[in-house]
Amino acid sequence: MMLRKLPLAVAAATSLLLFFPLAAQAATGTGEVKGQPVPIPIPSPVGGISHLSVTPGKSACQRVTSVPGVSKRCTQGQEIPLTDLTAAQRAQRSADLARLGSKSESAHAGVSQQPDITAPAQCNFSAIEFAQTGILHPDRFTSCSDVLWLATSYEVTSTPPFITFLGTFLWEDQQWADYSAHSPDWVHGMNTIGYLTGASGDLEDGVSGVLYSGCSLAPGTCSATSLATPDPQPFAIAPGGTDTFGWNESDAGASSVGPGAINVLNPYLGAALEIENTTPPTEALDTAQLAGRCDTQVTAADRCVDQAYTPTLELSLTTYGSAADMIAWAQGTLSGHWGLQGVGQPLTRLASAVIGNRNRRIICRDGSFHNMGAAIGGNNGDRDSCDEYPFAATYQSGALNGVTAGAQCAQVTAVQTGTTGNEAADWNTVTPAGTVTGNEACARGHIPLRLNRNTGLAYARLILSDRLIDRDPFWVAVTP
Repeated sequence: MMLRKLPLAVAAATSLLLFFPLAAQAATGTGEVKGQPVPIPIPSPVGGISHLSVTPGKSACQRVTSVPGVSKRCTQGQEIPLTDLTAAQRAQRSADLARLGSKSESAHAGVSQQPDITAPAQCNFSAIEFAQTGILHPDRFTSCSDVLWLATSYEVTSTPPFITFLGTFLWEDQQWADYSAHSPDWVHGMNTIGYLTGASGDLEDGVSGVLYSGCSLAPGTCSATSLATPDPQPFAIAPGGTDTFGWNESDAGASSVGPGAINVLNPYLGAALEIENTTPPTEALDTAQLAGRCDTQVTAADRCVDQAYTPTLELSLTTYGSAADMIAWAQGTLSGHWGLQGVGQPLTRLASAVIGNRNRRIICRDGSFHNMGAAIGGNNGDRDSCDEYPFAATYQSGALNGVTAGAQCAQVTAVQTGTTGNEAADWNTVTPAGTVTGNEACARGHIPLRLNRNTGLAYARLILSDRLIDRDPFWVAVTP
């Protein structure tokens, strides 16, 4: 098995499908300029795809001594955009995705036993616009990837034309990791689609060999058990064929054995393929496209998420009243626009309770903030409190960004708007108190205590539900 001999540094560094070079390229006119590999254009479009090239220095090559004038046989794989698919290929893709979704695999071309697994709907594979390659991070517990690959086989010769193209093949690889809020295990799936147009020469039958879960590259990071044929399992990506592969995968890093640990899975999530029907055989790593992280920092129980997805703390005016309105006011009025998606930058969690409490003291206990008692929330049996935004438990707290006293924040006061007995409805809005320039680093408000505390509890619930560790980003959205 070649893959297990790969150094982990190679696996960690790659973010594309790589065909590893087996020999150095040294022939003049074969893609080198002063020892540096340069691309060589493919002379005619492949399946309507133009402007493609190969780079001998980045190909898997094998020296040839039996054929006069031929110095090497090479194979190269490269990622190309889905926008390059022709109308015919898009039509085939649509039909193949419908077939994969329905599991009616009468024309199934793969050689593995197909697992009972379906891509998550939120990956949106079947409805993607061709200007993008899927919805990569649709939520905190799903990671997706969708990549179109071109394999090219060619010979390097000692006489013109120096490069002779022998065959090409196009295939699409869709993968996903489906994490759980209740387990350190997840499901990893992969769909493949082999395209009819573009299959030519010695690659006209596609590519085949054996594959593994990418976890095989780093047993101390994650482990995997195939849902069908055990790894190494055979694969055959054929023109017009589809296949599905799946694994149950688990955290096997530091977070699986001890508290306070983090295990970033990204470099090893995906699939590792040994392509055996090319000359020379090649090794392909289709890893590092998915995202994942496990931890025992948020809770003692080990759990995993797609950390590349930025969650949103949603605070409704109906539930949180003036506490939510103060945030909306700060996001819209002050130049920082903290946490306002599309306008400002996300907030980032501050995990240190010590620093968070210090931030709170600086903003709320500087001697300039006077409790207004019954005037704030008193008719609802509540009392005044000092509320601040950005939150004390974030790195955007004014106290960490040049504010030495809460009086330097923009000041607001909750306004009574009703007498219904529903505090969020009765104290639903805020009004500025004093002069506001819009350049203040924070907002500080007189807010009914229960509304203030409930907002803090909502933030705490987001930390738990979405596994926010120190410096993890999140948005804040105020809704009706």
